[in-house]
Amino acid sequence: MSGEPFAVHYGSEMSVFARGTNNQIYKNTWNGSSWSGFGAMGGNMVGNPQAIQYGSEFDLFARGSNNQIYKNTWNGSSWSGFNSLGGNMSGEPTGISYNGELSVFAIGTDGHTYKNTWNGSSWSGFSDLN
Repeated sequence: MSGEPFAVHYGSEMSVFARGTNNQIYKNTWNGSSWSGFGAMGGNMVGNPQAIQYGSEFDLFARGSNNQIYKNTWNGSSWSGFNSLGGNMSGEPTGISYNGELSVFAIGTDGHTYKNTWNGSSWSGFSDLN
């Protein structure tokens, strides 16, 4: 691995995510008795991934090589694949679930802080908080 690992608890499992030397995101899951081993999730990412539970879903965020923020969602049975949320970011994404919304924050290439919020049916698009 070439990036810093990020660990998170979801349901009865614990998962560790990290960016590999090939810039793909990898996941290793502890099921209570053994580790699954790191498996590739794809992507062409820079920096470190971050994950958060949102309702019954589990969302993984990472910054792509094109500086856009990508999201990959676990719905309880399968991953959605990495989908772009847009942006022109130079910093790592971080997410929070608050009052029924899911928000992701990142530093843009202009040094400003940006936020994109999922309200349960659509994303707001990145807005400048400065």
